[in-house]
Amino acid sequence: MDYTGIAMKNLSKNIGKYTTFFIACISSLALNFIHSTLVYNDIVLISKNNVLIMILKLSMVIIIGMLSYFLIYAYINYMKLREKEFRLLMLIGMTKKELFRVLLLENAILLLICLIFGIFLGAVFSKIFFMSLLKYLGLNSINLKLIKINYISIISFGVILYVIIGRMAKKVLTDITTLEKSQSEKLKLKVKNIGKIVSLIALIILNLWLWIYSSSNKNYIPASKWVNCVTFLYILVFYVSKLILNLFNKKKYFYNGKLLSFQATIKNLYKGDTFLFRITFFSFLFITINSIYKIYIHDTAKVSLNEIKIINLIDSFTNITFFFILASILYFKSQIELEYMKNYFSRLYLVGLTKNELRAAAKRLLTSIFFTSCTLNCFMTIFYLLWVRLELRYFKSNLVLLLLSYIFNFIAYSKARDKYDLIIDAL
Repeated sequence: MDYTGIAMKNLSKNIGKYTTFFIACISSLALNFIHSTLVYNDIVLISKNNVLIMILKLSMVIIIGMLSYFLIYAYINYMKLREKEFRLLMLIGMTKKELFRVLLLENAILLLICLIFGIFLGAVFSKIFFMSLLKYLGLNSINLKLIKINYISIISFGVILYVIIGRMAKKVLTDITTLEKSQSEKLKLKVKNIGKIVSLIALIILNLWLWIYSSSNKNYIPASKWVNCVTFLYILVFYVSKLILNLFNKKKYFYNGKLLSFQATIKNLYKGDTFLFRITFFSFLFITINSIYKIYIHDTAKVSLNEIKIINLIDSFTNITFFFILASILYFKSQIELEYMKNYFSRLYLVGLTKNELRAAAKRLLTSIFFTSCTLNCFMTIFYLLWVRLELRYFKSNLVLLLLSYIFNFIAYSKARDKYDLIIDAL
C-alpha cells in the first residue's frame, strides 16, 4: 500500500481544516526559537544574571505550554471532524493499523513543514527582536550569533509534539466504531469524574499543608493564599456554577427563547468544564506569576537599569502574545462548535423560534465561551492581589493585563458573532 501517496492526498484534501493548526504550530516553534536565542546567547548581561535567565525561561515555559495545549486541542478536534472520512476508508478495506500509519505520515509531513517555516521565521524575528532590544538599550556594538542549541531546542520541541499528537491520533481511532465509541465515552466520563474528585482531595491536602507550614514560615503565606484561590476556583467551576445554573434552569418564568438559551449555556458548561478551568487557571497563573517576579526584581534582586528595560520589553511581548493566543483558542472553540450549532439552530427554527430569539441564544452561548473564563480570572486575580496586599504600583500593571485580556476576547467574540449571525440569517 502506498502510505505516502494516501497521506499526501489526504493532506491536500484537508489542508483548509489545518490552517489554524499550521499558524499555531509555526508560531509556537518560532517563539521557542526566539526565547532560546535570548536565553542561550551572551546578550547584554543576560548570561551574568540568574534572575533574568529565570524570567526568560519562565516566560518561554508559559507561552510554549499554552501554545502546546492549543495545538493538541486543535489537533484532537480536527481528527474528530474527520471521523466520517476515517469510517469510509475502513469501509473500503483499510485496517486501523494501516490508517494509523497514514496518520503518522501525515503528522510527519505537517510538522516538517511547520519546522521549516518555524526555524526560518524564528531566525528572522530573533534578529529583528535583538536589533530592537539593542536600539531600546542604546547599544550598537553587539552581534547576534545563532548557535546549535537554538536549532536543537526547536527540533526537540517538534519531536515531542509529534509523539504527543501521534498518541492523540491513536486515541481518536479507537472511537471509530459505534460500540467502541459508546464504551470509550463511558470510560472517559468515569475517569473524568474520578479525576475531579482526586484533584479536589489533592488540592485540599495541599491547602492544609501550606496553611500549617506558613504559620511558622511567613514566606510561604503568598503561596498558601494562591493555592487557596486555585481551590476556590476549582470548586466554583466544577460544582458551584453548575448548581446555580441548574437552580435557575428549574424556573419556568423565562420565555421560551431565554429558557432554551439558558439550557444551551448549561450544556456548554457541563461539556467544557475542564476546558474552562484550564483556560482560567492558565490566565490566573500567568498574571499572578507576572506580579510575583516583578516584586522580586524591584524589591529583592540586584538588577541594573538595562536589565529592567530588557525585562519590561520581554514582559510586554509575552503579555501580548499570551492573551492573543488565549483569544485565539476561544475563537477556535466557537468555530469547532459552529457546525453543530448550525444544525441546532435549524431545528429550533423549525419548531417556531424566531431569528431574534436564535440571535439571543447565540449571543448567550458566545458570551459564555469568551467571557466566563475572563471574568472568573478577573475576579480571582483581584481577590488574590488584595488578599496579599500588593502595592498599588504592581496592582496597576495587573489591571492592564486584565483589560488586555478583555480586549482580545471582545475582538474574537465580535468575529464569532458575525459568523453565527450569518448562519441564522441563512435559515
